[in-house]
Amino acid sequence: MQQNASGNSFFQSCKVIFGITIMQTMRSKKTIFIMIATFLPVLFAVYHRVAARGTPIDSVHVLSLIMPFFLQFLSALVALFYATALIADEVDGKTITYLFTRPIKKYSIIVGKFSAYMLEASIILVPPMLLTYLIIAAGNGISTEPILSLGHFGKQLGVTMLALAAYGAIFTFFGAWWRRPVVLGLLFAFGWEKVAIIVPGIIKKFSVIHYLMSIFPKGKVMKQFRMHMPPEVVSDSSALVSIIVLLAIIGVFLGLAIFTIYRKEYRFE
Repeated sequence: MQQNASGNSFFQSCKVIFGITIMQTMRSKKTIFIMIATFLPVLFAVYHRVAARGTPIDSVHVLSLIMPFFLQFLSALVALFYATALIADEVDGKTITYLFTRPIKKYSIIVGKFSAYMLEASIILVPPMLLTYLIIAAGNGISTEPILSLGHFGKQLGVTMLALAAYGAIFTFFGAWWRRPVVLGLLFAFGWEKVAIIVPGIIKKFSVIHYLMSIFPKGKVMKQFRMHMPPEVVSDSSALVSIIVLLAIIGVFLGLAIFTIYRKEYRFE
């Protein structure tokens, strides 16, 4: 009976934190900026359909360029602005003490907030990604080319969701640990990640994007581009290893975020 009560208390705590986080995000001004950024590829897709000839070859080419953009740039951008704020906004608003004084386990704060982040990030990123695919691919016969197939898109969408979770876990830890997590997140996502992926040798193994690109379905353009790069730069890890590493990153950094809020003393200026 006590175990059931404890389990119900945990899920109830997560539900409360989840609801609070959703409401905070809905009122956030950054949501407008992020939505504009995520819909830019949709505008490009509309331009392609209206201005270009719209042949199947054109569509394959465009999708080969746009879909990696969702993975490499937009997923990191969404995670940066939302995941870093999960704890950092509570600290800046001096409301984290109210969370800590509630009769809830501190780890339920991270679980509830991260669950809310994943829902919010999915709502923001999935619709423009789906619209971009439909605008470009649907008019050309979805099954005429592998990259135009729903199965290919489904795999790309799945890897992009995994990117949101991996980057989100890392940035959640940054927000719990660092006073200015956005700066640290920018250096990581658009500094280290972009440099590590093009540096030959083992360095790329210490980047998230390497494992994401290893399992991301690639179109003709990406494959042709990688053929002209040195083998040591484009060598991928196996799908199984990549998935295991990414799941480990999510677990480790969420664990570090939980450990941080238990041990860190948050001081206000």
